[in-house]
Amino acid sequence: MTTSNNEVHIPKDKSKNMKDVLKFVSENRVLIVLILVIAFALIWVKVKINDAANTYIAKKETLILEHKNTINSLNEAHIKQVTVVLSWAVRRHLLHDNLEEINLMFKSFVKENNVAKIQLINPSNSTVLISTDKNEEGQNVDDPGILKISTVEILRPNNLTTEIVVAPIIGLNQKEGILVVHYFKK
Repeated sequence: MTTSNNEVHIPKDKSKNMKDVLKFVSENRVLIVLILVIAFALIWVKVKINDAANTYIAKKETLILEHKNTINSLNEAHIKQVTVVLSWAVRRHLLHDNLEEINLMFKSFVKENNVAKIQLINPSNSTVLISTDKNEEGQNVDDPGILKISTVEILRPNNLTTEIVVAPIIGLNQKEGILVVHYFKK
């Protein structure tokens, strides 16, 4: 099968090899069918596992997003509720012109973990009446949106690390003040 030029020749008896393969297949039909069935089953199981994994990942991401949204809405409700209660206390002292008590209340309240700063704004002249940052007292408020708010609202400035909750303090027939509480973002 080799010649003097060191070339390898393939035997011309291919039909004999083909007969051997056909003979093997005919003698082992059950074995070949079982191998094909097992191969198909393994491929099918692999596809199902990948589908289940993808479904699990999608459900997990959906649940995480829903959970974060629920926590955020609960946090919003909580800080609104706390600010409303604080505004009631401030209203009581403001109607009696007891500014020193409001100042003490602010100092105590700002010591809480997530409270950054508290301000009481005089709506008639747009100045900061009382603030936990004493440098701000007497300064004009630059944001006209805060002065126009008529219900408790949460503001989220993009450039700050705080959320601002604004609550108007309403007297018998006019706006007595505006309570602004800066909470650290969570």
